[in-house]
Amino acid sequence: METPPETSSPPAPADETPPPPPIDLPSFARESQTVLGDMLRLLEFQTKIDTIIEQDNIRIHLECDDPGRLIGRRGITVNQLQYILNRILQRKHPALPRIFLDVAGREEKEKEKAQTPAKPQAQTPPREKEKAPPKIEKSNNQLITRIKGLIAEVHRWGQPIDAGMLNPDDQKAVAEILTKEPEVEAVSMVSNAPAGKPQRFQFRLKHG
Repeated sequence: METPPETSSPPAPADETPPPPPIDLPSFARESQTVLGDMLRLLEFQTKIDTIIEQDNIRIHLECDDPGRLIGRRGITVNQLQYILNRILQRKHPALPRIFLDVAGREEKEKEKAQTPAKPQAQTPPREKEKAPPKIEKSNNQLITRIKGLIAEVHRWGQPIDAGMLNPDDQKAVAEILTKEPEVEAVSMVSNAPAGKPQRFQFRLKHG
């Protein structure tokens, strides 16, 4: 009787890479606290460090006398420290959980702020239009002196002279002065100008 040939059994599958050992969170938390403490000492921060192991990460609470400097503008300093700390430890422990830094309860305050409904902003009453400072009116004596000086120039040179803007009261004073100056007249430089309004006048000789 013939013996059946022996069949070779298929090769055993290669052993799969064993899963990484579970991370010892307490040991890892102590290591992260030590690394962070060295970083803060180099940056000259006197800081109290408390480490809390949460379900999926590790949170480190920091307290110092100058939390604003440690947090930085818009949190940039503490965020950079958090990034560097995670990068250093991830090179040694690729499967490590994420580490979060909380300066003086900053994370809790931000959560409370996000959950607090925003208060309606009070409407700012419209600002009153600033009143222009009152114009300082020249005294009657100053006006008379100026007008007589302009009239004298007209007599001397025979050329028209701009008297500038004259308000209604000034116009009355000019009319009274010109009653004694028959050779000089005041002419409005604006055609069809409404009466009772400030106008620019010119002094000139009547026969000019």
